[in-house]
Amino acid sequence: MSHVAQIHILQTIKTFQLLIQVSVVNVSIYLLSSILHKNFVIKDFLYSLLPNNWFVVLYVVLFIISPYINIVIEALKPKQLQKLVLLSLI
Repeated sequence: MSHVAQIHILQTIKTFQLLIQVSVVNVSIYLLSSILHKNFVIKDFLYSLLPNNWFVVLYVVLFIISPYINIVIEALKPKQLQKLVLLSLI
């Protein structure tokens, strides 16, 4: 297995670990809240399993599309890359 493939597998594992950690925190908060308010709803519990933190969702999306972003950046000529950087700063 190549070094790049090993890095990609490690990054994938870390991403799933992050999703699991966020889900555990969400479920814990929901369960604590439902115990305190004596109001447990299965639909809300299932919803708490999903990461609803926008930062985590965007991180995962960026992780998925990052190889394609790298392909585009590597294919650009230096002048085109400079324009892209300047455009992204605006």
